[in-house]
Amino acid sequence: MGIRLIDAANADHEFKASFWHWRAIVEVILKLKILPDGKVEFLAAPYTGHLSQDEARQVARALRHNTLVDLEPGEHVLMNGKHVDQVDNSHIYKSPERKHLNYALSREELAEFADYCERCGGFKVE
Repeated sequence: MGIRLIDAANADHEFKASFWHWRAIVEVILKLKILPDGKVEFLAAPYTGHLSQDEARQVARALRHNTLVDLEPGEHVLMNGKHVDQVDNSHIYKSPERKHLNYALSREELAEFADYCERCGGFKVE
């Protein structure tokens, strides 16, 4: 299952992510505390969330200044915010205390999302 972000200014400009990566991106945005929690939580599911161009630019700036500066190339951020240099081998954790290990997002994937946010005219989640 995947998530597509559709640019509000250009429907041909998309960002695609797996469910696992998108969920981790949403958690990173939530931890930035730059948008209302309710707004960010709607981003988690298709067809419910959207960001304006200004909001997308805010997210890109915050990612660049607060998250990406702390992540080394090859490192990943987990859903709980912890940085790791190796990720699991596709094992699915079901226990609540280890569930965050299912969602690892690489520095490169997060930078690609920040690039998209800088170039888009806002987006909707599909």
